[in-house]
Amino acid sequence: MIPKPLQFVLLLPLAFGAMAPRFFVGLFLLALVGLALWWLRLVLAVLLGD
Repeated sequence: MIPKPLQFVLLLPLAFGAMAPRFFVGLFLLALVGLALWWLRLVLAVLLGD
């Protein structure tokens, strides 16, 4: 369901989260924004009939 690059971005912070919490939070927020944009694009494509 989730594209491979986003899965990688979501899993990467888990490896480094213990060492750099701030990095983890930033990367996680970036991943959430990316996921939201991807979902929005999907919804718009469905609504506009692309």
